[in-house]
Amino acid sequence: MINLFKLHFNYLYSWKIIYISLVLVIISVLSFLLFSKFNLDYELLSFNASYYNEEYYFESINYFKIVIVLYNMFLVINGFALNKYDAFLLIRRTRKQIISTKVLTLLFGNMVI
Repeated sequence: MINLFKLHFNYLYSWKIIYISLVLVIISVLSFLLFSKFNLDYELLSFNASYYNEEYYFESINYFKIVIVLYNMFLVINGFALNKYDAFLLIRRTRKQIISTKVLTLLFGNMVI
């Protein structure tokens, strides 16, 4: 059973997922920078400080929610729809074991990330 976890984890978090995660982090950092309204004058920012703080907070939270949902969708699609090795695993393991270990690996990976 542990070997199935290792196999699913190595397949789901391969170099492709790591590169996509890094690109997503870079885009997120740039988005948070743009949400901060750094290009406005200091006087305008200080005059409406509470408004801009609340706007930045809500935009960041909403963006973060969208990114997490899309990233999790990508992981689930990559794990269940685009895999190539389940046919080989069904020879030695039951379908229930394969799906349960895959779901647990996705849950554990999402908690870590």
